[in-house]
Amino acid sequence: MFRGKNFVFDQRVTAGGGGGDVVGRCLACRAPYDELCGSRVCAVCRDLVLVCPDCRAARRELHCRRHAYLATCYFAFLEPFAADELSWQLEGLRSAREAQESTNVRKTIMKQIVRVAARLEALRSGEAAADPGAPRRCRTCMESSNICDGRCWGFWRRSVPIELENCAEKGKEGFIPVPTPALISVGSRVAPGADWNELRLGESAGDRRGTVVETKSWGTGRSAAPDAVKVLWDVAGRGGRVRGAELYRWGVLSHDGTRLMYDVQKVDA
Repeated sequence: MFRGKNFVFDQRVTAGGGGGDVVGRCLACRAPYDELCGSRVCAVCRDLVLVCPDCRAARRELHCRRHAYLATCYFAFLEPFAADELSWQLEGLRSAREAQESTNVRKTIMKQIVRVAARLEALRSGEAAADPGAPRRCRTCMESSNICDGRCWGFWRRSVPIELENCAEKGKEGFIPVPTPALISVGSRVAPGADWNELRLGESAGDRRGTVVETKSWGTGRSAAPDAVKVLWDVAGRGGRVRGAELYRWGVLSHDGTRLMYDVQKVDA
């Protein structure tokens, strides 16, 4: 009989008790731990990282075993760092790149070097300012932690945060019913909306227009009405590439349950 758990590709995440033995260990503190979550991914490659809640809380970003050598110099989000910190990151990245033989790895590190150098120049010119209190962000959708808990991809993605849905199922006192997204239909004309995230979706380009070609659910979980739309844009998207219809949030509930989020908004034809 095997010990531990098997990874499965659905919302169970793991299956099989394996006798109840915890064979996994937190990558940071080495304490026994075996719960994977879509919110705990590597800052470099976005692979799942086995890290316990305490160690996760103590770190802004995580690094898998393969990229542990970049843990002090490679960060997806640069807003919190001052100029001296970014300069130190550049030194670490350059040293790491020189030590690598893989062309692909060197390219990955070089892209980060360019990002850090651009951010450093923006700080020095006064165009930007460091924000030590910047909120943590989801590595996948780039939203702040009050909007997204990091489980916005793959089989983790839900229309309603699981904590709120559990409250509804248990009938907890004070539970506020989830509001229904605004009505929208196939053929509606849309433009980038109030919750358009340029880090994830690219520049909004104020005159950009598209047509809704499908309405559907953003993820699993209870949804009284479609809360996502597929949009076919009139012009090419980021980088000038012509794409097919793309999926956007249309009334997905934020992680803290305070509001519905709309990546796009309805406009006149």
